[in-house]
Amino acid sequence: MDMRLYKINLTLFFLLVVSLPAKAHEFDTYAIDSDTYVGSYGIDIALNSSGQPGICYFAQTAGDLKFTTFNGTSWTTETVDNSSTMIGSNCAIIYDNSDNPNIVYLDVTNQDLLHIVKQGESWSKKTIDSNIRIDIPVIVPAAYHKLSIAKNSSGTLGVAYYDANSRDLKYATFNGSSWSAETIDSSGDVGRYPSLAYNDSDAPGISYQKYTDGSTASLKIAEKIGVGWGVLTLDDDDYAGVATSLRYGADDNAFVSYQQTSGGVQAVKLIKRLGDWENPETIENDGTETGNFIELGLDGDENAYLFYDQFLASALFADYAQARFTSYYLSFENEIPITFNVGLYLVGTNTVASTTLALEGTSMAVAWTEFGELNAGILTNWTPSISPITPNSEDYEASDSFTITWDDFDPDSNAAIRIHSIDEDFTSTQISPTLNENDANSFVWDTTEVVKGDYTIAIEISDDDFDTYDGVSIGQQVSIANHTPSQPSLTSPTNNSTTSDLTPTLSYTAATDVDGDTLSYTYQIATDASFTNIVATNTSATTSATVASNLSEGTTYYWRVKAVDSENASGSWASSLSFSTNVSESVQGDDDEELDDDNDDQGDDDDSGSDSDDNSDSDNDSDSDNDSGSDNDSGDNGSEEGSQAGAGGQSPASESSGGSGGGGCQLNTQNPKNIFMPGLLALLFLTGMLVRNRCIKKI
Repeated sequence: MDMRLYKINLTLFFLLVVSLPAKAHEFDTYAIDSDTYVGSYGIDIALNSSGQPGICYFAQTAGDLKFTTFNGTSWTTETVDNSSTMIGSNCAIIYDNSDNPNIVYLDVTNQDLLHIVKQGESWSKKTIDSNIRIDIPVIVPAAYHKLSIAKNSSGTLGVAYYDANSRDLKYATFNGSSWSAETIDSSGDVGRYPSLAYNDSDAPGISYQKYTDGSTASLKIAEKIGVGWGVLTLDDDDYAGVATSLRYGADDNAFVSYQQTSGGVQAVKLIKRLGDWENPETIENDGTETGNFIELGLDGDENAYLFYDQFLASALFADYAQARFTSYYLSFENEIPITFNVGLYLVGTNTVASTTLALEGTSMAVAWTEFGELNAGILTNWTPSISPITPNSEDYEASDSFTITWDDFDPDSNAAIRIHSIDEDFTSTQISPTLNENDANSFVWDTTEVVKGDYTIAIEISDDDFDTYDGVSIGQQVSIANHTPSQPSLTSPTNNSTTSDLTPTLSYTAATDVDGDTLSYTYQIATDASFTNIVATNTSATTSATVASNLSEGTTYYWRVKAVDSENASGSWASSLSFSTNVSESVQGDDDEELDDDNDDQGDDDDSGSDSDDNSDSDNDSDSDNDSGSDNDSGDNGSEEGSQAGAGGQSPASESSGGSGGGGCQLNTQNPKNIFMPGLLALLFLTGMLVRNRCIKKI
């Protein structure tokens, strides 16, 4: 419970906040009539079209019916009926569509049920039912002779009452000139504590008690369906159905408040129908006797308000009795009702004999008797309240965002809302701007930058700029999940770059982590942009990493990096870059040497051939020396060889030379016979071999 400040404005009577999540609604209170036993067992309050209250009450000492009205500043009281010794008890009041006060009441002396209406300055009285028998256990009629008056949308008046003569529940309607009564339920002793209301289809319903004995009674409801009535038992647990009060909401939703006694403890209860009837809920059971008089009010948003008494001792009119005001809030979210108390206020500290409440729109007034004195309270300011929908008692976890939803209440429509998060160190942070309570009842909390951990959500509402905290909902928790690190940015090698380093160093910027976790970095190198063929991967604690094993030369690679936090949560990969490796100069030099070696080998082969030819020539020379008379043959041979063009040649050669022509590779090696012939032949042979080798290279 928030204890910072509660604003109290009940000027004449002590107001005690018993158990509140919010400050009390603000009432102006008035002491109206202090004659002995004024209002005992017979007060009721109603509001006119201007929201001003009128109260009917039974002046027990005089035995008269009285009526008092409020004009905004003061009360005016008049005696309405004093025509018999004891008249006016158990009265009920309503303003008709012409704003005329209509009162129904008991004439105890003559055992009649009467109706009186004020038109202009005069009162007109009619009898509704006669000889109904009125039980008087002690001095005044029994409380179960409660009367209830209501009107439908067209203004037709109806009255529900208990006829102790027949022990039946009865219902009467007024056509503008006379009353017509009918029996609704006669199955036993039925009809005590009746309460009449009309639903949005103008069908009447009556809640009431079926009495069995001093320890057994049940709560029942009778509703008109078509031309007949349907009767249903709502609660038959022990002794139920005392001081019933019925109200209808939209879509035939129904709400009934009542007192139920079990094990000697009296409790104020509420049962509701939101489609189907639900199980009764206990509003309060703190006292030995609680709820002998209960009045239920329902506003247009189906917020329900109960005004009832509490006796701390068992004797009737015992000292230290209390009248309490409870606001019981009902709301709907996905057709699931949510309920909570927004106020439990002590408005009277002495003996309280009766209580009543009237609510129309945003106007509300209450009345009670205290030590025989009639008092009233007029609401001057609704105190807003708020109730969370999410988060509630369930476990919630959020990563990037969490939607906070709530129901707020402020009929004045002037409240503002703020939302705070409270971390595990009890540090409070406002997470929302100031919201208007008339806006959507939700707020999306961006948690992308909120450190992981458990946070309590506090939703507060105020109608005075948070000078006071009217309503605070605390204790709902959201767990913020671990965040993944951000993407690093790749810096080196740059995209499409070339390197001769086969173990390059990868560089990248540091990633960030909302939760402050220690980060590491994982890299991947692949030969394809889709990273299906990964050739190197590793992890580094810094913003650089050197590839551990050699990459291949003359290859294009793709690389990327991601951050990983201490909970092993990985961020997304950075957009990949590519680089290529060069072919080194040392490798090219090795290739040239291999080519030279091949040529050398070929030269060696040629030298071997030359040696053979030399040997052959030597033989030929030897032959030539022997055949000294063969000059003509030599000339013929030289003529034939000289007439052949070399390969690719253009014209025949002269007798003493080889063919000429571009690129010819065939040589004429005819040599003249002289003393230099052997050396010349060797020289020509070597020259021919060299030309042949060049031709081979060209080929």
